[in-house]
Amino acid sequence: MSASLFLANLKIIIEVWACALFLSEIKTMRYFILIFFFLFCIACGNDDIDLSGDTALKIENFYQLFTPISNSKKIADTGLLHAVDTLQIKLKLLHQFVPDSITIKATGKKADAYTIYPLGYIGKEEQEKYVLIKYVKKQEASLWVYVFGSNNQYKAAMKLLSNDVKDKYSRDVLITPEPTFISNKEKITTDITYYTKVAMAYNAADNSFINVMKDSNEDDDENMVINPIDTLPKKNKYSGDYVKDKRNFICVRDGKNDSTYQFFLHIDKKNGDCTGELKSGFTINKKGITAYKEGGDPCVINFTFSSGSVVMLEEGSCGNRRGMDCLFDDTFKKQKPQKEKK
Repeated sequence: MSASLFLANLKIIIEVWACALFLSEIKTMRYFILIFFFLFCIACGNDDIDLSGDTALKIENFYQLFTPISNSKKIADTGLLHAVDTLQIKLKLLHQFVPDSITIKATGKKADAYTIYPLGYIGKEEQEKYVLIKYVKKQEASLWVYVFGSNNQYKAAMKLLSNDVKDKYSRDVLITPEPTFISNKEKITTDITYYTKVAMAYNAADNSFINVMKDSNEDDDENMVINPIDTLPKKNKYSGDYVKDKRNFICVRDGKNDSTYQFFLHIDKKNGDCTGELKSGFTINKKGITAYKEGGDPCVINFTFSSGSVVMLEEGSCGNRRGMDCLFDDTFKKQKPQKEKK
């Protein structure tokens, strides 16, 4: 029996005992005994969810522990500790659905020191499910999202927010119903408020989160584009860096064989008013033609590679991958590999 269920049963027993004092005065104790055991049996037979993790839990019951999110929800770093969250779960329960190799990223090696709160849930039948988990240890707190596929199997995780960053910025995350996770950091000075917003969305193609939008008024040095596949091998025919300028490029790297590739695309147009990123993979045919096309994603981009360039043409609706005032349409020239210095 879980601790929460035991306390609920104890409360019932105390209330019934109070009634016994009254009933004893009117010499009906035998009726009290029958009522006592009847109510106790009902209490012990309560089908509450065991939050300890000692018993196996169905995934549907696991989802029921979270509050459904139907509208956009903003959470600030300063509110992670101040929010009133009463329901707690044990790490043992969470490990029934999320591998310990993943949760250790939130707790480190001192997992027992953390209190775990199930917060929000986003999901529909036959689609991905998202759950929000808050980890708290004394004055430290972090918010994570875990993704489960349409088959309810764990797929990906990402930290959304924490209160342990010590700088002059305030931080929050906006969670939309789609969902998109928009992280925002702001720093107020006497002249201007500096900000950087980064929107992340789950990409089912490679079970990871990708950057779908970035908006900032800070210096370029502070907002350098980070290429997540830059160091991967580039020995295939079309592997390399195709560049228009330092903020508009497509990086192509080797895949599993000679015809498959990974790519990272970044655009920054209209003086930063329209940005977008896309990380995925494709197979290029013998004519150098391929396309980004994923099931459930309305965004379709055609690529035509030659020996020295790639032409990119947007065909589908890619507004969830970039700003609304520009397209992915462009031509990038292939950079010659830099010769190693002797």
